[in-house]
Amino acid sequence: MKKIILLILLLFPIIAQAQKKDPIFNKNCNWIEVRTNLFYPEVFELSTYKISGDTTLLNGENYSKLFRNDTLFAGLRETEDNKIYAVFPGLYDLFTDKELLIYDFDWYPGKELYYNNTWEEELILLTVLEKSIDSIQLLDEKYYQCLKDDFGEAWLIRGIGDTGGFFCGIFPVPLDGSQFALLCFYIDDILVYSNPDFNYCGTVSINTEVGNNSEIKLYPNPSKGNVTVEFMENHIINTFNVFDINGSLIRAYDVKDKNVIEIQNLAKGVYVYVAGSKNNKKLSGKIIVQ
Repeated sequence: MKKIILLILLLFPIIAQAQKKDPIFNKNCNWIEVRTNLFYPEVFELSTYKISGDTTLLNGENYSKLFRNDTLFAGLRETEDNKIYAVFPGLYDLFTDKELLIYDFDWYPGKELYYNNTWEEELILLTVLEKSIDSIQLLDEKYYQCLKDDFGEAWLIRGIGDTGGFFCGIFPVPLDGSQFALLCFYIDDILVYSNPDFNYCGTVSINTEVGNNSEIKLYPNPSKGNVTVEFMENHIINTFNVFDINGSLIRAYDVKDKNVIEIQNLAKGVYVYVAGSKNNKKLSGKIIVQ
């Protein structure tokens, strides 16, 4: 009898280890989210998120530091059953020590998925998984489990999150018309997801050494406020994107046939602009904001 008990005790750690699930959320990832507005088409703001390899101890748990626009925003941790929790130290006094369940990536048919948000004490039912869980091939040519909406679009991707924004379930939907979306997601600095509703993803390959282009006219330059953009061949301007000297997208303008661009919200400095017309002609140049 003692031998049987001893054998069980020896096997228990092995069985417990076998039940542990490998982490599915890569800590070496970063992503970009975009905010637009239903009522103000000119609104286009980007937020960059990056997980640091450092951890912080809170409530007896280790959390990976998550930075938003280079400022500490949250702590993330994944449990052995692939649940993702977040804390927001210093963001809200009421929620400094409150841990919120934001994702449950332990998927199987019939599973009920729950999440927290900042205003509810109880878990909120997100969805009940159907018999079949779909998959999607991303830009790294790997397949990821996903949940799709009624239109066949993936809205929740295992290991990446909600395509409506990583924390879209945590905070209440703004009443000012703001809309959020995951723009792109990188794992190990490899782009694995790019939002099909947008034709750019944070950093693009552009010529940052551009000079004056005789086919386009932008004035005044330098400028402290609005600038006027004109194509010399009577093309109608359709898009106007501003990049920093490293090729990172700073702001995108939906100009809708207007040729006056409001740039007063840009920090002082030298930028590269790319103006596009309705016939897909794209011209670039430098702009100086004073």
